[in-house]
Amino acid sequence: MNLDKLHSEANSGDSVAAHDLAAAYEDGEYVDQDIAKALTWYLRAANAGNVDSKFRIGRILQFGLDGDARPVE
Repeated sequence: MNLDKLHSEANSGDSVAAHDLAAAYEDGEYVDQDIAKALTWYLRAANAGNVDSKFRIGRILQFGLDGDARPVE
């Protein structure tokens, strides 16, 4: 995985690249795990219409993976 290229593509508005970068940060793959950065990139991708990113955001928030405990309704 070329992180520089992925960052460049994500910054250029590529929603798939933004999603892939977010997943790398969420999983700690090739980078230090950073859920805040993951959410930032997932939000960018989701705002560009990436449905997978919307799902990942929901999962992170539902299960409190960002450090904030939330009740499940």
